[in-house]
Amino acid sequence: MLDQANAAAMEKPCGSGSYFGAAEALGPDLVVHRDAPVLTATLESRAAIRAVMDVEEINSEIQALSNLAAARYEFGDFTLLGLKPLDLAYGCIDSGTVLLAWLHPHERARMHVLKNALPTQAEEAESARARILARRAARRAAVAA
Repeated sequence: MLDQANAAAMEKPCGSGSYFGAAEALGPDLVVHRDAPVLTATLESRAAIRAVMDVEEINSEIQALSNLAAARYEFGDFTLLGLKPLDLAYGCIDSGTVLLAWLHPHERARMHVLKNALPTQAEEAESARARILARRAARRAAVAA
């Protein structure tokens, strides 16, 4: 499913077909369905996602959402996509383009949950230390043998 979403999001929707058809191709349920079960970031949701997805799968879904947001940005029409502009800064200050503004609320929530499920820096350091200790033990065993 993610490969299809990535392929659809990477296509330039404005280049071919009708304008309204392109908006439908960038719809709100392309990567994350609104009825997806885990949409709030809690410790339980983090554990649930880690139980069914590895880090590569989490990163690929985050990338699919990012690609979809970029394709919607290229399309450039909030109203046809059913999006509402986010209030990200004061009205008098140009805060630039934020791709999160081109995601529906359920997609932003999924992105948040996925990013919370990624390993922390401390967890990565701990696993690296365990790998180093295992390599050292294997070298010592090889020298002793």
